[in-house]
Amino acid sequence: MIKNINIAIIAMVVGVFLSGCSTISVNGFDIKRHFKDTSTKQKLAVIAGAATSIGTHTAGHMIAAAFMGQSYRFEGIHEMFEGPLTREEMQWVGRSGPLFQVTIGLLIEALFDGTAFADGYHITSLIEIGTYPLIHATNMPENGADFLGDYQALRAGGADAGLEWVGYTALALYPVLRSTQ
Repeated sequence: MIKNINIAIIAMVVGVFLSGCSTISVNGFDIKRHFKDTSTKQKLAVIAGAATSIGTHTAGHMIAAAFMGQSYRFEGIHEMFEGPLTREEMQWVGRSGPLFQVTIGLLIEALFDGTAFADGYHITSLIEIGTYPLIHATNMPENGADFLGDYQALRAGGADAGLEWVGYTALALYPVLRSTQ
């Protein structure tokens, strides 16, 4: 059931992104320009930016684990921390991925503004951070999940997960909507 919900949400986001937005240009990002009327080099740059965005999110969790002296393992695409966590550590486990992702995103915006790589990074960050609560809404122990999503970990640690989600989503949205001059 959970896997089917995740696949359905991802399919809807991709479908809207590729078809419904095909005539929209945001901050110079145009689906036709980047995927239909461009060189293989530009297409690969968008894909590299997207992969970097996802990798940066994961790296944020790995950096937090290193600072906390916690070991972790991967189960699929999820980082599983091994060992008990304090409430404060639980908060940092939750916020480290999106916080690092948007921080690096703002650096990429400053260094690579207007490039296909930056567009791929920013669009992927916005989709991942913006839809994260929907995709991982059922990842709670009472639902049989063996891990908590980022915002569930924040909530379990006593943080205001909704407020943090709004902040990270706004920071991910900023480079996408920022007007170029």
